[in-house]
Amino acid sequence: MTDLNTESVSCEATDGSPNPLAWLERAEAELAVERAESDRIDEEIAVEFARIINARLAELGITPVAPARSNGNGTLVPALLVPANADAQFHSVHASFDEEESVVTLLTGDYRRGRTGGYDGLQLAVEHLVDVRNVLYARRHGPKTARPPQPSVDAQVIVGALDALRAAVDEVAHFLRP
Repeated sequence: MTDLNTESVSCEATDGSPNPLAWLERAEAELAVERAESDRIDEEIAVEFARIINARLAELGITPVAPARSNGNGTLVPALLVPANADAQFHSVHASFDEEESVVTLLTGDYRRGRTGGYDGLQLAVEHLVDVRNVLYARRHGPKTARPPQPSVDAQVIVGALDALRAAVDEVAHFLRP
């Protein structure tokens, strides 16, 4: 049996014959063009979101510590409105953009970084940025608390069956008592 590991097989055509991997080179070149276009579009979107955020802040008279911007790789960097203050137990507040609702929204960062009970990264605040008071609220109250997940229909059926079984056992035990 022939060993076809990649080190022993040369795919370069040195005698003028067609390259057997020309199809792969073409596909890689096409993919590179597609990715470059996708990256360009992502960057334009991030720049536009940053523009919208900064314009909304200006409308409300808010001067951010650091304005919203793109990181140059198509990722939006939210505006930092207020840094965290551990002594006052105030969260940091950032302005970002909610693509689904097309509104400027607030994110909070924990003032307890590295301490027990803290959270990492930025979390969605309770309210969208409508006025300056939303920033004050987010600063004091932090992130929106997640609702506990509702049990599935299957889990509800199982709990119902267990309750019925418990009731049946209790009834039998009642009749067996002297």
